Amino acid sequence: LQTLAHQVEVTLELRRKTLKITEYLTRLDTQHNQLKELEKDRQELISLVVHDLKSPITVIQMSGEILLESLEPSSALHNRAKSIKASAEAMLRLVMNVLDVSKSEGGEIKPNVSLFNVKDLLDDISQQANARLSKQGQNLKVTFGTPEVNMESDPDLLRRVVDNLIDNALKYAPGKGNSIVIEV
Repeated sequence: LQTLAHQVEVTLELRRKTLKITEYLTRLDTQHNQLKELEKDRQELISLVVHDLKSPITVIQMSGEILLESLEPSSALHNRAKSIKASAEAMLRLVMNVLDVSKSEGGEIKPNVSLFNVKDLLDDISQQANARLSKQGQNLKVTFGTPEVNMESDPDLLRRVVDNLIDNALKYAPGKGNSIVIEV
């Protein structure tokens, strides 16, 4: 009889613990679903903000381009129009970076992988960057150990990474006359 009482007691204790575990699992599941919903809301908010910022920035950028085309290159206004265009491009890159970070946190970035020539990509980046850098008395030099370097990756994502590195180097490089060097 004592053994039977002990077995009943153990069974009841096991049932109580099973109920507690089930309650904890139910709460965890509910919290997990709430977190997923919050993450979805966060992603939607970031997408809306990025979209709402991209439109006016693009208008500013295009206005700068129109001004550049209509002004004499030697005029002071031409330099200001270049500054407007460059600033709009920088703001657009920042906005796109915010979107990329958000997407990467949510696991949504899907690279568009292709085979491309790294030299061609870096030459293109260098041309665009030197237009920005020349205003501040700096330049970008790209050197290659081998002429043909092909890579299978996402060229747009690599361009963003290199642009970001150049922007950081520009931000933190001391003064005029300095070169930013990329060696491949």
